Amino acid sequence: MSSILLFIFYSFLGFFMMAGAFTTLGLMISAVIALAKIAYRPRLNILLLGLYVVLGVICALLVWSGFFVAGWIGDRTANAAQEGLIAGAVFPGLLTLKMLPGMVVNAIKQTSGIDTSGLPPQQGGLFDND
Repeated sequence: MSSILLFIFYSFLGFFMMAGAFTTLGLMISAVIALAKIAYRPRLNILLLGLYVVLGVICALLVWSGFFVAGWIGDRTANAAQEGLIAGAVFPGLLTLKMLPGMVVNAIKQTSGIDTSGLPPQQGGLFDND
């Protein structure tokens, strides 16, 4: 019973680590976009660049800390059910790859001065059946 619970925990941990990794990747791509457009709107894009980098580092540190949590629990449970990390990262975690284009589009709009707060949500999401 405990190995099943450990597998479920590791699956969720793997999913959240993969989501954090793709969020970090999206924020770093957004930082490069802000850096490339820094001559267009210097003051705002410098602030956006700093925000993207700080949030990307925070997400990367959270992903990195997931490895330490998995290792700490694995040391106390004789590494039982740690395959759940891979199962959680690969199968549902790759669905988080869908958010990268949205982050890039938002970064392009934000660095160009387009207000993104009042826009409707993007169509064609992962689970849209319309």
